Parts: sequence; structure tokens; C-alpha cells
Amino acid sequence: MLIGLFVFLIEAGFGFYLGPLPVSEWFLYIFFIYKFNDFKSIFITGELKFVFKIFSLLLLAQLSVDLIHQSGYFYVLKGADSIIMSVLHMFFLYYYLRRNPKLLVYALVGACVTTLYSAQTLMGIDSTDYSDALGGSDAPLLKFIVAPIVSYGVCIASFVTKKNKWMLIGIFLLGLLFVVAGARSFGLILLITTIFILISMNKYISGRRLRLIFLGLLFVCYGGYVIYVNNVLNGNIVSGNNTQILELEDPYNPASLLIYGRPEVYVEAKAFAGSPLIGYSSHPLDKTGKYRSLIAKIKTESTMPVFVKDATIPAHSIVFDMGLFYGIFALLLMSYFTFKILKSGIYCLPSTNNIIALSFALAFILWNSFFSPIGHLKWTFPLFYVIILLDLRSRYNSMRLKSRNIKANTDLSK
Repeated sequence: MLIGLFVFLIEAGFGFYLGPLPVSEWFLYIFFIYKFNDFKSIFITGELKFVFKIFSLLLLAQLSVDLIHQSGYFYVLKGADSIIMSVLHMFFLYYYLRRNPKLLVYALVGACVTTLYSAQTLMGIDSTDYSDALGGSDAPLLKFIVAPIVSYGVCIASFVTKKNKWMLIGIFLLGLLFVVAGARSFGLILLITTIFILISMNKYISGRRLRLIFLGLLFVCYGGYVIYVNNVLNGNIVSGNNTQILELEDPYNPASLLIYGRPEVYVEAKAFAGSPLIGYSSHPLDKTGKYRSLIAKIKTESTMPVFVKDATIPAHSIVFDMGLFYGIFALLLMSYFTFKILKSGIYCLPSTNNIIALSFALAFILWNSFFSPIGHLKWTFPLFYVIILLDLRSRYNSMRLKSRNIKANTDLSK
């Protein structure tokens, strides 16, 4: 109980600042120093050394690029903190959750508190009419408070009940509700979660079977997208950010909606092409206003130049942020790590003890790796990385135990 409260307080503390950093970050730096031997045995020489190697190389890339660009010590430290804190946050959660995975419930409740507090204070969302949010008339409240907290609540509920079939139906309906109400991101995350749950029902997952499943789901998903677009164009769906569909020249092309809804990702990909080797540093200035002008053109079709002094290049993707900030080496490292963690999670789907939590973690990482800002790397991602890493650990332990039993039985039969 005390450890659970401790885990809750650390996760909740990411929403409360003490100077330039959240309270929890200060503590995790101290925790790292105090538990360095445990960190070494897990991340430097132990089971998660692949995580340590990748993030160490990312840190090296960040420091090298910031040195080349002479970013200034504040931005150098800010860039380094995002990478280092991601690992330290993972370490803290893995250290406690590997002994008792059910402590994840306390971590998720803490994440809900952080979400609520951050949205209300840092983003200025102070409305409290949740019926309006679910009705689609209060998009910020729905997108930044209701949808994430309800989604985390699904994971919490998965530890209370094992009625996965009913939960699958509930998650699917919630996903549809959020999409229709105007919180497409979390709606899609929940719908992708249902796909991973369905995949998990296959006890044997081969590459060929995955490809067939993927192609089938691609057709089904596009059919659902066409129905969704038709209802928006016909006026049956009018809430939240669904009105973006009306602004598109080709609404039946999902890529058009992605570019319009997340123009920063498209723009930073264009910017990356302008400096692929060394990026633009942890403080990527839009010196001419070129990239902010491109955002304006996508949103309003305005060709008027947009220049704001000391403004940065728009960015909204963890994977592409690494490329924009630190160049192609960092982009490839982050892409490799994302692919590896997702592959590991899919590998564990047939044997996991909590299909809902693992499937949600996969969906959350898959979507937000490409369509959420880099702050998620140190605050929300470690929680979902650890869910996958714990399942991977459990699977390896189970395989080792099975191997030992087979060997013991073989020896006895001799």
C-alpha cells in the first residue's frame, strides 16, 4: 500500500512544478543516485541494456548537435533532460512494478491526476460541464481531460475484471463515441486497442498471418473511415474537430486529414529535409518564418508570410522531433526503438496476463510516437513502455522455466 502510494505520488507529481522542472523529476534524479547499483544491474549490464544503449546514443547525438549549433546551456539541458528523464522514469516504474505489476493501477491513477491538473492550469481549461464535452460542444475538455482519463480508466478497470469480451465491446464503443464527439486521437487509440486485442486471440502469430490480418483490417478501417466522412459531409456529425473534414479538398483521403489535423508533423518532415544531418538543435528556430507560413497555408490557404521573432519550427511528433532537432542519426535511433518496443509488445500478446493494458500500451505508443510532442517521451511514454517491458520479462521467464522443466524431464527419463 505504501509503495503504491509512493508510485501514485511520483506520477501525480509530474503535473506540479518546482522551478523549471516538475517535482517528480527532481525526485527521480535523486532516486537514480540513491539506487544507482540497481540501475546498473537493470539498464547497464542487465535485461534492459538495449534501452540504455539506444538512449545513450540519442543523448550523444543531442549533445553533439546542440554543441554544433551553440544552442545555449538552457536548451542543451532541456534537450538532455527529455532523454535522460525518459530512462529514469522507466527505471523507477520498472524497479517497483516488476515485483508487483498491479502497482500499475496506482501509476495510472497518478497519470489521471497529472492530466487533470496540467490541462486545467497549464492549458487553461477550466470548464467543468462534462455532459457538454461528451456531447461534442466542449472540444478542449473532451480532448485533453475526459478522453485521456477515461482511456486510462479502461486500463485500470482491466485489473479489476477479467471479462475481456465485454471490455472489448465497451472499448470499441468508447472509441467510436470519442471520434464522433470530436476527440479523434484518443478515439483512434481505443479503436486500435481493439485491433490488438483481436490479434491477441490468435495463440500463434506468424508473419504471414499478421500480414493477412493487417490487409483485412486495412479494408475494414477504410470502409469505416468512408462512412465517418459521409456522415460529416451530410451534417450528421458536427461536433468538435470533425468540422476539419469540411475544409479538405479530398476528404476521402485519410492522408489529407492527417496533414490538416497534424500539420506540424508534415511541416517538420519538410524542415528535416532541409538539414538532415545535424537538424536544428533543441531550440529549432524558424528564422525566416518559412515553416509557420506553411502551417498557415495548410490551415487557411493563406499565402501571406508569417514571421514571429524567436519562434520555433512547429513540431508535434516524437519520432520526427528527433530528426528535426538532432538529425537523421537520432531519427533512425528513435524509429528503431519504437519499432522494437512495438514488435516486442505484439510478440507478447498471445501470452500476456492483461490483454487490455498491453493492447492499449501498444496503441498509445503507435499513435503518439508519430502524432504527439516530445514531452510525452519523458512523462507518459515510460509508463506504457514499462507495461510492454514487464510483459516481455514475464514471457522470457516463462520460456526459461519451461525450458528447465523440459530438460529436467529429459534427464529423469534417461
